[in-house]
Amino acid sequence: MTTVQIDTVTYNIGQHFACYIEYGDATGLTDEEQQECDIFLSVIPENVPEGFEFMHTTIGEDVGFDRDEIGGLMGECVELVAVFRRI
Repeated sequence: MTTVQIDTVTYNIGQHFACYIEYGDATGLTDEEQQECDIFLSVIPENVPEGFEFMHTTIGEDVGFDRDEIGGLMGECVELVAVFRRI
């Protein structure tokens, strides 16, 4: 049996981005917020740990009131987990 090594990087993002990231539903986001989110997501695969390749992102646990790493504002946040596998 082959074992796959994975690594993760966790970001805190505003709850209001979760549906857009997970399902593509931009309801409630401004055009500017949607663009900020698209740019943020496009950079994740470029920040791959050495020896790994990007697989996917997933929404994790509620973080509570914290700084959103997409827009930089304070608010209710959730984890965005980027998953990578060793190549």
